[in-house]
Amino acid sequence: MALSSFKRLHYSHYGAVIRDSTHLAKRDGVLPPRTVEQSTVTHLVDPNSKEELLILGTSNLSTKLAHRVKELTEQFKPQSVLVQAGSDFPNHSRGNFASVEELHKHLETSGYLEKLQEAPQLRWGLRDMIFWYRLNLMRFCIHTVMRTPEEWWRLFTPGLDMKFAVDYAMQNNLELIMAGDDFDGEMYIGLKQEKNFDAIFPLWKYWMTICEAWYLEARDWQKIFRSHSVKSIAETYLDKDQVAWWVRFFEKMLPDQKKVVIDAKDEDMFRTIERRMTGQRKLAVVNQWHMEGIEKLWRMNHGISVKRPATSGTEDLPLEVIQAYMRGIDKDRARVEEITGDPMATHSRQIVPYNEENRSHYG
Repeated sequence: MALSSFKRLHYSHYGAVIRDSTHLAKRDGVLPPRTVEQSTVTHLVDPNSKEELLILGTSNLSTKLAHRVKELTEQFKPQSVLVQAGSDFPNHSRGNFASVEELHKHLETSGYLEKLQEAPQLRWGLRDMIFWYRLNLMRFCIHTVMRTPEEWWRLFTPGLDMKFAVDYAMQNNLELIMAGDDFDGEMYIGLKQEKNFDAIFPLWKYWMTICEAWYLEARDWQKIFRSHSVKSIAETYLDKDQVAWWVRFFEKMLPDQKKVVIDAKDEDMFRTIERRMTGQRKLAVVNQWHMEGIEKLWRMNHGISVKRPATSGTEDLPLEVIQAYMRGIDKDRARVEEITGDPMATHSRQIVPYNEENRSHYG
């Protein structure tokens, strides 16, 4: 049974991601999730080569988190920097800005946002017209189903976080690699080449066949969108678990488009990190929804695994201790039998089902 909306999203997320759970230790029976600040920092170290990779995730909307990125960058002292923004972003972001809003306003007046939001180059043949129709129908379906706010596009616009990383690299003469925006020309080409581009079927799937738990959590997000600004959502709700929920939800609704928009970008940035970036300390400032994919690819390439928390409910069960206990005789039962004079059905001990904590049943 689903929890109430704000309680489920705030205290005990039981959504899509379990093996990457960001839950902390129990406290007064509650499992508090990590804050957005804590869950958007990933520091990876190869014990053999001593190579370090610091991945900083951003939603591009928080001035507070942007200054956190600046502080962590100065502490880490990277030797090369990757920033997920267009190649002309450094030129468009010159100057000092007190907030993300000021930077985005400047990007709008300088023409960067216009270039970022412009439609892909189409020749307006039959195939291009079909693609344009499907693309806009997909956008309409996404905004209709999730009721996303009008300023949703700002999540995909490079923010103050990326400007600070660019400034640090240029001031210290470091290798700077611009990985490109999320919705760039290559992404549109990938969507255009994707054969399975149907926006009607996902709507039918959402209303008719999706698991009830996924549907209820999607409805919860609709309520949050109606009562919070995009900036408030980015600073309060978009921790690692919630972002991963969105990625899994996108995969359920539009699996083929998710491969183009997220998976392909993860692979491109990972290859750039491994093949083009130099030095032992590498910094990658990327959009938050790419953190998990880059980390997974990096661990696979370096042969490094991490022990995940128990998910089956018996993974951390002290089996030998329990078995020794079960082989013993329950002296309390013998004492009860002695006092009452009534024979007990059995003197063997009993064990109840064990679970470390409540975990997802549909992840």
